Order: sequence, then C-alpha cells, then structure tokens
Amino acid sequence: MLDPAPSALQKVVRTGTVTTAGDSITASCPAGMKAVSGGVSIPELDVLFVQSFRRAGRGGWTASFYTEGRPTPGVKVSALCDDDPARIREVTKTRSIPGNGRRSVTARCRRSQRVVSGGWDGELSFATPRLVSAFGSIRTGRRAWTSAAENVLSNAGSFTAFAYCMHG
Repeated sequence: MLDPAPSALQKVVRTGTVTTAGDSITASCPAGMKAVSGGVSIPELDVLFVQSFRRAGRGGWTASFYTEGRPTPGVKVSALCDDDPARIREVTKTRSIPGNGRRSVTARCRRSQRVVSGGWDGELSFATPRLVSAFGSIRTGRRAWTSAAENVLSNAGSFTAFAYCMHG
C-alpha cells in the first residue's frame, strides 16, 4: 500500500483481541515519526469485519471492527512509519450505499500530488440497522485511491474512501 518506499521506514505492529462491535486497535509510531501507511491481519474472516481502516492522526494507523460477538484474538494492525515524511494530506470522498448494494468510492489527490496510501470507513449503526463493509481497497492511478463496499442490510448507509496524498 506504499508508493514508493520513503527513506527511513519502521514497521510497528500491535496485536489485540476484538471482543465487541466497535472495538479498535491502533499501531502507534515511535515519537518523532509519522504514519505513511498501514495494514491489518485477521485470523478469522468469517466472524470479524474491518469497519474502518485509516490513519490515526499523524502518528499511527487504526482499524475498527464489527464482530458477531465471539472474541477474536490475534488481530494485528500495523503502521509504516517514517522519520521525515513530506507533508501528507488526507482527502476523503463519501457515498451512500443502497441497502443490499455494492458501490466503489474514489478519493483523488490534487493534480500536483500523488497518492501514497489509502483507507476506508464504513457505517455501522445498531439504532437504524446499517452495516457497510469494505471488500476491496487499492490505488487506481497516480492520484486516486478506490475502496469498494457492500451494504449487507436493507437500510442505505454511508461509506468513505480516504486517499493520503504527498507532493511529487
């Protein structure tokens, strides 16, 4: 999810257990470093969905989860940290996903910038049942990051794609 590799990278991994819907795990960069990209590893895909996957401020990467209620140990979130990254700008694009529908959402960097990584945030609501979950997220051009989502319930829900942009 990184293009191309910055000069001084350090990977930080945090392992945790997801027990309830809305739990999140954040991998934090060491002091003085900034997150450029991130990753997530889930041991059991059938009981756990990644609801949100994005930068946690400037110094880490976070993932939030939806679970069917069974604790899932061994979930890993990683951050790729750089000690001297150029200024990274977050760009978002939000779309409504119809009930039981699928859509892709593309966030684009300015013409003078390039995308270096991306992420997503799907809507999860228990009050008005909504569960919008990503099934793909990839760089789709020099300036674009596209994430695809599926709404598994009948009520429309929102989905946001994130592009993290740098000059160059």
